Amino acid sequence: MPVIISANSLAAYIEAIGVEGDEFSIGDYADDRWCILQRPDGTWTVFYRERGGNFDESTFDLESDACYAFLGRMTLLQITRGCFQLVDESNPEAVSDLVTLNSVEALLREMGSWHEAACVGEAEYCYCIVRDDDCLWSVFYRERGCRDRLREFTDEQSACLEFMGRIAGKAKVVEWLAGHGRTDLIPADDPLV
Repeated sequence: MPVIISANSLAAYIEAIGVEGDEFSIGDYADDRWCILQRPDGTWTVFYRERGGNFDESTFDLESDACYAFLGRMTLLQITRGCFQLVDESNPEAVSDLVTLNSVEALLREMGSWHEAACVGEAEYCYCIVRDDDCLWSVFYRERGCRDRLREFTDEQSACLEFMGRIAGKAKVVEWLAGHGRTDLIPADDPLV
């Protein structure tokens, strides 16, 4: 049975895909954000509001239709920001073999290269990998509150490969990828350091 989204449950779905609460408004007009609200005539409207004007506005008879459209726009927003990596789920190996933030520690452990100076997240005196608020992936060494040797990436996989290269060494990561038949993951511009 499909899930019916309402204005009351919409915020939870939007926050689950990583959109911050100050980027949208449910039930009220608010500048510089996406809005969804019910009009006095009972219809629902979805739009981006800026300087008192409504842009890219769509109107719906049903609340659930408006909510799905709103969620779709928020998802597209996150995709264009690079917050999601689209994967062909018809190929299960492609899904399970991706190098992601969730798998990078386990992969480094499998390689015998994980150590206490590595951190998925941010910690002092560690090589770190994080997804920042601007949806960029950052790899750096953190010391005395500063990010040193910072590299930023728009995609998660390239950031993870950079991180793995810093922890295990470029040659070991390339060897590991080749041993798993994943030389396709070695970027042409060679960001592994």
